[in-house]
Amino acid sequence: MIYLIHGEEEFLRSRHLAEIRGRIGQPDLIDLNTVELDGARLTLGALRDAADVIPFLTQRRLVIVRDLLKAVQAGSPISPDALTEYLDHVPETTDLVLLETRAAPAKHPVVRHLSALAEKGKAQVILCAVPGPRALPSWIRQRAKEKGGEISPRAAALLANAVGQNLRLLDTELDKLIAYAGNGRPVEPADVEAMVPYTQEIKVFALTNAIGERRARAAFNHLQQLRSAGETAPQLLAMITRQFRILLQVTE
Repeated sequence: MIYLIHGEEEFLRSRHLAEIRGRIGQPDLIDLNTVELDGARLTLGALRDAADVIPFLTQRRLVIVRDLLKAVQAGSPISPDALTEYLDHVPETTDLVLLETRAAPAKHPVVRHLSALAEKGKAQVILCAVPGPRALPSWIRQRAKEKGGEISPRAAALLANAVGQNLRLLDTELDKLIAYAGNGRPVEPADVEAMVPYTQEIKVFALTNAIGERRARAAFNHLQQLRSAGETAPQLLAMITRQFRILLQVTE
C-alpha cells in the first residue's frame, strides 16, 4: 500500500504514521523492517533499493520518505514521470509512506496519480489539517471516545477555547481530564476549569474585558470565580496589570 500523508498538522501526521508502523508486526521487528529516507537527496535507484527488499520475518516492510513531493517540485533527481511509473510497481509487501510537512497541491502529477490509485484501493491520500474553531470541539469529543472516555459538549468547547488549535497539547490535556474524571462519567466544564491551567487566562481576559467596558457586576462575578479557584489578590492584580499593559502596547 502507498500512503500520502501530507499537511501542516504534525500531531495528525505522527498518529497516522504510528498506526501504519503498528501493522508491521511484532514490536521488536518493526525497526528491522523500517527504512527512512530524505526526499531531498533521494534518487530513484535508492528508492527502489529500499522498497523492493523482502520483509524480514514479517509480512510487511515500511519505507518512509520525507518531503519527496516537495523535492520533486524543486527539481530533485527523481522526475514526476519516473516516480509515478515506479509507484505502479511498488511490491505489495511494502508500505511506502510519502510524508509531506506541507499540504501537497491537488494538481501535482504525483498527487493526481495517487488519487487514481486510491480509487483502485492501492493507495491512501491523507490530509492532516488542523480542525477549524467550529469543528475543534467535535474533534475533541471524538478523540475522547478513541481514548475510551467521554467529554460533554460544553466541556469540549471550554477546552478548545482554553488550549486553541494545538492538537498535541489538547491530546495531553484530554488524557489528564479523562483520568481525573475516572470511569463512568464524562468530563464536565468544572473538570476543565480545575485541571487545565489555560482556563484561568480566559477568565482573567474576561475580567479585564468587563473592567474595560465598565460592567461592574460581570467583573465582580469573574473576580469571585478566580478567587474561588485559589488565585490570590496580588496574583490577580499582577495579571490585570499585565493585560492592560498589553492593551496599551497594542494601542501605541
